[in-house]
Formats: sequence, structure tokens, C-alpha cells
Amino acid sequence: MRLRRPSRKAVSATVAAAAVAVAVIATVSAKGGSARVVPRASAVAVEVSRPGQPALRFATAVTGRPAVGARAIAVPPDGSLVRVAAARAGATTGPDAVAGVVAAVRVELLDGEVAVEALTVSATGAAAATGTATTSLSITGLTVLGTAVAARAGSRIPVGDWAVLEVGAPRGRDSGSDGSSTVDALRLQLVAQHRGVPAGTVIVIGRAGATGTPPPQPRTAAAHTAARTVVVAAAPAFVTPGGRAFPLARRTPVVDTFGAARAGLEWHHGIDLFGPRGTPVLAVASGTLFEIGWNARGGHRLWLRDAAGTTYYYAHLDAFTAAARTGARVHVGQPLGTLGSSGDAEHTPPHLHFEVHPAALAPLGYDGAVNPTPFLAAWAHGRDLRVSATPTLPVRSVAAGHAAAILLEADDR
Repeated sequence: MRLRRPSRKAVSATVAAAAVAVAVIATVSAKGGSARVVPRASAVAVEVSRPGQPALRFATAVTGRPAVGARAIAVPPDGSLVRVAAARAGATTGPDAVAGVVAAVRVELLDGEVAVEALTVSATGAAAATGTATTSLSITGLTVLGTAVAARAGSRIPVGDWAVLEVGAPRGRDSGSDGSSTVDALRLQLVAQHRGVPAGTVIVIGRAGATGTPPPQPRTAAAHTAARTVVVAAAPAFVTPGGRAFPLARRTPVVDTFGAARAGLEWHHGIDLFGPRGTPVLAVASGTLFEIGWNARGGHRLWLRDAAGTTYYYAHLDAFTAAARTGARVHVGQPLGTLGSSGDAEHTPPHLHFEVHPAALAPLGYDGAVNPTPFLAAWAHGRDLRVSATPTLPVRSVAAGHAAAILLEADDR
């Protein structure tokens, strides 16, 4: 299984936040005493800091834990300080990426004196090729004291004579040379008492952070062998009227294991389709291939992006076809490789690990996956089922007035 990316579309009334605040941890290697940065990510949807009190955090995610969602965040319980209709935060690390993401919708601060319709913010650890960490920010419908304001990253906006609003504010080193980045989508700091809220109070909506590059991949004996290229002739494909196909050239049971616990991962981001080794693996849609290769977890794996921007992840292949090249255009039902048990599946029966990531959930990175079971069940019988961005992880309502509030954490980890 793997890990991925941020991007686009408004995470409207359905969900929205995955933030990532990051910790840089140096460990000393056994040889030579050189330090390396351990890849980490974390995310916070809402943070409220009052002078002399522990910080309150809502919808927080850190490396090794599932993404979290929340509806109706309110501080205090009447929401007079902070009100967020829905938020989501996720932190992921893995062989392909280190990233934190937050998304939130319908945000109101101080009874709406500062308001935002929707925002997403992400931080990605340094890419191996460039050594540079990156952040991205999207904010729509920002208003300050009832007036629409352009949400430009790096801007500082006066709020009356009592507060300053920072947009896309970095924390510490942004895109640092150590491969770390941490950014606050919105940071409101009171410089004078207002509405009974003391000066020095800081409200953050959407903190995302990531540190380090993906860990080096151990090369197992199975991985030492480069992926074979095979010829697959006239593989049968069950193509639906809407142009979708089952990913294997044979019908196989579709068993829902989405969300189950998995060693080394927070949860199972897809499902497994079992079959004989060498069974042709097919493109489920027409589109473009990318990130074709090997990693320790997914083994020989690839990604397919369709015309709508939905991406599909295939893992544990035994071999690729000659058509499976990064950037290649493929048509629905076209053979991409064959079924195997590469990567961390080398001691299991041959199977295809398959994931579906709608474009609208791209801001959630690797956690922006939906349960592929209903789609696969429909495609296996020649029926169409549109891929939607319905969130699949649980969300819960939270309200807080004091330090005893639900779903909060104090102090940095």
C-alpha cells in the first residue's frame, strides 16, 4: 500500500479537513554518528491558545494514527469564539510521500467577524529528487468585519484595532533545508481585549506540517529482481456502458476489507482481490499511468488517473506489460501487468491490492480514499456506479468551553 498527494476541488458540504503539524526528530545512526531526520507528519484543524492556559486542539492527526473528522466544532459551546461546520485532518507517511493536510468548511471566528467558506492546507516533506519541502493553500470566501478580502498567502490583515489575521503563515522554517514545512492556513492573534477575549489569544484554523523524506526502502530478495515485462494477449475485459472495467481478467470474490487494521498502516485503504498468479491486471478506466515502479510495501505497483481526476492504485503485481510506462495513455480494459505477491505481500497468496481516490478528496492525501467495494462489485457485473467523494471515516461533533473539552490535546508532542 502506498501514499499520496494533495490537490484541488472544494471539499464542500461533505467534509473537509486534514491538517499536519510536524515534529523533526533526529536519530543517531549506529555507524558514524550521523543524524537523520525521521519522517513525520501531523495535522490540526483548530487550535485555540489563551494566555496562561494549555492550548486546545480539535480534530488532530499524527503519524501512525487514522485521519480524523469533526462536525460542529464550537469553542466555547455557544461557538462565540470559534465555529466550524465540518473539518478533517490527516497525517501520512510512507514509501511515496510524507504529508499533512487539513480541510474545513464554514468557519466563523468571534461570531463571524472573521469568516471563511472553505479552506484546505497541506504540507509535504522534501521530495527525494529536490530536497525541498512544499506547502499549498486554498481559501475561498474570506470576509473580515463583513468585507470580502483576498486570501493571499503571506498577507497580514488588520481586524479593527484589536487583532491581526495572518494567511498562510509559516511556523519556524518553511520549506527548510531539512525537508520540513509547517504552515497555518489562518492565524488570528488578538492584540487587545475584544468581546471578553483577552489580548494574546491566538486562534489557528488549519495547521499542516511534514518533516523528512520517505524512509529508505529495504531491498528484499524478491525486490532485487526488476519487474519482468510480459505480453498479455487478448485478455477478456468486462467493460460497462459507462467505460469502466473490473481490474482482473476474471471474476473473483469482492470482499470488503476497507478500513481494517494493517501492520505498518493506520488502516486498509483499499481491498484485496485474490486469484491465480499471472492473471492479467487491467485498466479500470481510460486514462494516464504514473508512479510505476517498486516500493517495499506495494511491491511492483502503479497508479492510473482517469479523465475526472480520480486515481486508482494497483499494488503487488508480478510483472508489467510493455504499455505500463509513466505518462502512457491507456484505454479501459487494457492489460497493465499480471497478478502477484510482491512487496510486503510476498508471503501471502497472489492478490491485487486496489484503491480508489476521488479527485475531490485529493487534499486529504493518502487518506483521501473511498471504499472500492461497491464499485468493484458493480463493474464485475457490467454495471456502472459513479465514484463519489463521500467521506468514509467517522466524524463526530465536538464542543468545548474549558480544558475538559472533548477531542482536545494540550502541549506539543
